[in-house]
Amino acid sequence: MKSILLYFIGVLTFIIILCGFGIFLFAHSFDLDENKILKDSRAAFKREVFKKEIIAKSDEIHNMCIFLTRNADSLLFYNVKVNYVETKNNGVISRQPMKKDDFYRFSINKENFISYSGPKNLRDSIQYYLDKINPELILFFEVHSIKNNHNSFNNEQGNVDMYFNVEKKDPLNPNYYLSHYITYNQINSGQVLEIDNIRSNLKRDTVLSDRLIYSIEVSPYAGL
Repeated sequence: MKSILLYFIGVLTFIIILCGFGIFLFAHSFDLDENKILKDSRAAFKREVFKKEIIAKSDEIHNMCIFLTRNADSLLFYNVKVNYVETKNNGVISRQPMKKDDFYRFSINKENFISYSGPKNLRDSIQYYLDKINPELILFFEVHSIKNNHNSFNNEQGNVDMYFNVEKKDPLNPNYYLSHYITYNQINSGQVLEIDNIRSNLKRDTVLSDRLIYSIEVSPYAGL
């Protein structure tokens, strides 16, 4: 029995060492030349443009954002209901809600997702607004509550982030990340049109309508 235990300990140690070495090689497999990363990031930012298909749906997006902020409490309450943790004490299992987040994320990545995501009384309405915009255009959206959130223009309302499905021109280039997103009723951090290090992001904005801002952001790869 002792020899078997020692054998398993040895195998486990070997696996841990092997995994650590693999992570080390993976982390160093990318080109971390800052000049190259900055060059690629700046080039990507320069050629990236605001998408016509997103701008064309600005009214529909605006209407959906208004709907989401008006129903933020229901979405956040649902967030508590579906996120719980089980604890076991003296054989008794209890289910307690996890810490309530100050936002609700709705990912659009599966067929018929609407049938099991979000409160039942809001699903048809959410689907209605998504169909007006085009669900394939959206990656996910987040609804932020008023409580613990100081980034809203209007303190009586939450705000919304909506990220879009836009691919990089060079999808195999690991030196930067690209985001196209819209914020609603959110204080804007401002544009950043030039950077001198890989820990800063490039950002360009355009105002679509009242409190609805469309942003393009390029984030240089800064290591694992």
